[in-house]
Amino acid sequence: MHRTERIGIARRNPGIIIQINSFYLFRLGRFQRLVNVFGEEQEVQMPEQETYPKGHWMGVGIGIGIGFGIPIGIVMGILMDNITLGISLGPGMGAGIGSCIGAVLEAKHKDQIRPLTEGEKRTRKILTILGVSVLFLGILFFVFMLRYR
Repeated sequence: MHRTERIGIARRNPGIIIQINSFYLFRLGRFQRLVNVFGEEQEVQMPEQETYPKGHWMGVGIGIGIGFGIPIGIVMGILMDNITLGISLGPGMGAGIGSCIGAVLEAKHKDQIRPLTEGEKRTRKILTILGVSVLFLGILFFVFMLRYR
């Protein structure tokens, strides 16, 4: 693939640039936790037995799965010559694989899992309502765009 063809893909699908950049920014954020602004390594002190709220490891597993699913989806899209299909399938497949990873991590760390506090329950409820609302608005917008095109 020539450089001009790669630029053409990015011009036709600017979302691919956003997804690639967000993937690398996520990785950069993980790295910055270990290295401070001046480039010196920080000493991380871990408590002997740290507890995590229920569902913590599931979120970590889904994040890992999506992190691997996006590049796999991009490669699939390039191989199928339909980059939009690959970009849409990659995160979905990654989330499915990540939920399996999260379930394994939850089982591995089951002695470190604590019940949710009232504040955490309230926050999760609010975020769930917000997420379902945004999903519903997206579906309405999609139907509106199909109907009145």
